[in-house]
Amino acid sequence: MGLASWVRKQALSSLARCMHVRRDTLVGFSCLDCLVNNAAVQYYKHSILEITNEQLELTYDTNIMAMFWMVQVRWARTSWPYSGWSRCDGRCDGRP
Repeated sequence: MGLASWVRKQALSSLARCMHVRRDTLVGFSCLDCLVNNAAVQYYKHSILEITNEQLELTYDTNIMAMFWMVQVRWARTSWPYSGWSRCDGRCDGRP
């Protein structure tokens, strides 16, 4: 059936990194039908007072903003209507 997938280990803590993932995906596959983002970061501390501002910012950027950025770059320059996220069969039909 010609199905393919790609697993990439990438820090998604910035919009620029998310844009690189989209670019590399489109170079390799010419389309993007399904997006799975499992990026996360966590710091185990005994007290909230032990968490630095840098750790908090990286956690928020990776766990919250990366989800938004990946969807945002996925939909960049997309002009076709799409009814939902359930279509994930690996077919590429000319959509970005």
